[in-house]
Amino acid sequence: AIYSFCCGWLQAHNAGYLMGFRKRLRLATDDWSSHCISYQALKKVLSFMCADPSINARIEGEFLAKLLTSIHQVNTFYMSKETEQAQLLRELAPVLYKPEAWIAHTLEQAPSEATLEKLVPMLIPDRHAPSEKVKALQGFIQLCIEMDMLRKFSVLNYMAVTKLVDKHDKTSNVPLREGLHHFVNAQQFYTTQLLAGVFDQAQSIAAEIVAVLTGKWGASLSSCSQCCMWGPYGIARSPVCEREHAAS
Repeated sequence: AIYSFCCGWLQAHNAGYLMGFRKRLRLATDDWSSHCISYQALKKVLSFMCADPSINARIEGEFLAKLLTSIHQVNTFYMSKETEQAQLLRELAPVLYKPEAWIAHTLEQAPSEATLEKLVPMLIPDRHAPSEKVKALQGFIQLCIEMDMLRKFSVLNYMAVTKLVDKHDKTSNVPLREGLHHFVNAQQFYTTQLLAGVFDQAQSIAAEIVAVLTGKWGASLSSCSQCCMWGPYGIARSPVCEREHAAS
């Protein structure tokens, strides 16, 4: 599930838990804020809960309707971005395949703990690599940034629903937690494995390119972009590569 490969980011993010959740949601997904759970608006709906059962019945209905609409909006946007990112990686992966074949010169003064994001601005087109490869690398970096945003988008919106339902259940005699828990856990923005696979392949591609640019090609890498293949459910390890890894 998407949650499993967000754990490292989530632990780091929780270090700043004292920051208001609404602010964290906005900062982490600022460009996509209009597609997020309507956290503040839904909190405001709950603030009208009172001792009058007839008023509460109307508020309960309004809250649930708006929450379900918001979850649907999150899920639709997530699926659209996930498909878009997977397709873009499909297009970029063959262009960036075998960097040792198209990187002409290594970077002599590469910083320690170099990342691809730090290295690409140092490249001189048609010297270190063909200009079309450098352009593809720039697009690849932007894709990686957006993939990270989408991971945060998934986790934070899941947290938003959880927090809102908890707030609701503290003031209502009609608990929603169990029903909403099952509903949200069935949504693609929570259950999908496609983004995790895309992210893994992107990491493999980046690791190979960094290794070549820094003159460390041939060292043992944690993963191999050639191992990955596209199947009906996204990226899977190639059976051929499985056998090669098992034999090594």
